[in-house]
Amino acid sequence: MAEPLPSRNISLKKSLFNKDFEIFLSLCETRSFRKTAQLAELSVASVSRILSELEASLGVLLFDRSRRPASLTAEGRRLESELRPCMRQFEKSVTEIRLMSRIRPSLRIGFIDSFSYDIAPAFIRKMAPSLQRISCLTGGADRLCERLAAREVDVILSINPCFEAPGLRRFKLLTEPSVIIFPRSAAPAAFSPGSWRELAFCGLPFIHNYRSSGGGRLEDGHFQTHDIPVCGNIYTDSIGMRMKLVAQGLGWAIIRPLSLLQHLELLEELRVLPSPPPGLSRSIYVLAEASVPSELFTRIITELHGIIRDDILGRIAPLLPQGTAGIELRPLPEALKD
Repeated sequence: MAEPLPSRNISLKKSLFNKDFEIFLSLCETRSFRKTAQLAELSVASVSRILSELEASLGVLLFDRSRRPASLTAEGRRLESELRPCMRQFEKSVTEIRLMSRIRPSLRIGFIDSFSYDIAPAFIRKMAPSLQRISCLTGGADRLCERLAAREVDVILSINPCFEAPGLRRFKLLTEPSVIIFPRSAAPAAFSPGSWRELAFCGLPFIHNYRSSGGGRLEDGHFQTHDIPVCGNIYTDSIGMRMKLVAQGLGWAIIRPLSLLQHLELLEELRVLPSPPPGLSRSIYVLAEASVPSELFTRIITELHGIIRDDILGRIAPLLPQGTAGIELRPLPEALKD
């Protein structure tokens, strides 16, 4: 029997099935350093070095290199017999773990800001138990569309349907009207503008949505289409900041009902007025990468629909001025219903 080599200290942190053991098992099958090197995409010298380091770490010789082809020593045969069933069990466990991962998928979802305070937390609470991992981002519609295109997220809620992007799954979730907010200190109780032109000349400047944002383009398009001469020198893409500025008397603004829920503390300083005709509304779409399983996409739509229907609509209704149409929630197709 070959004399044992002096043993080195064995690292307890060493993974069971690392490259050393894979090389060893491959040599057991091929009995060729050259063939094993080709399979491992290594040089013959690297394979020989890995085996030598493994033998040194175990303190035994595993192959008799004096023979052609190299043959296993008694210690080598014993190690192979022990490793084979362990490797098969390891591979089986990895396969089962991967299957579990596919059964419980991960989700990266982006919400527009007006969904971030009420709807997003309720959605996460409902979805998290059935997901391996959930990541939630918030931001403007344009930024979310960029992240979807860059595959940084799998699903987004956006006012931009991205019809120019092929291969996306789409569902129009709701249509939301606009309302006007005025500082309560500057708006008499009986004040109710009958036209956009009356608003434009009400004596207060308009606080704009940032022009390059989705909401800003929506407002600018509305004003240009209907020749509404609004003026104002403040632009912001923050809903909360816009509402705060109005509450402080710096101007008036256009917002959506969902935004009212996020800043209830400001309503005492604001008057919420109906939008004059023609109304300004926006639609919210659920957009998903084609790689998102249809079952998961359906679940996302169903949960969002239920949250808005069962909780949000009832809370928004008392906040809207008389005569304002509420949120129009699109009915679920029969195929999505329980």
